[in-house]
Amino acid sequence: MYRVIDLKGIINELRNHNFNNERCKLKITIRDNFIPDNDGSIIVDFNNGFPTIVDNKEYDVEINLDIADFSSLITCTVNFKSLYKYGRALISDESYLKKVNNIFASDEKPICMTMF
Repeated sequence: MYRVIDLKGIINELRNHNFNNERCKLKITIRDNFIPDNDGSIIVDFNNGFPTIVDNKEYDVEINLDIADFSSLITCTVNFKSLYKYGRALISDESYLKKVNNIFASDEKPICMTMF
């Protein structure tokens, strides 16, 4: 099981990854009671799918979820609609549900290449 230990760091690492060509200023609010630096909010500007962390306070929509659920979301092991449906995630504007789901969607599921 994977766990995001640096929210800003993973977004910066994925700056060249295209999140399905979506355009959206997304405020991501994470609850993390294990790593205090992860607990809080960042605003990510997805411009044609490419993410950039921005310092301004303007955003289109906010999602709120626990770091465990975000870790599953960012690795594409669960989709945002499912997290929302089962009360594991909140969204400030339901009209963005499809867009947010598409941002974190992938046709390919993760695989582990680690030798055991």
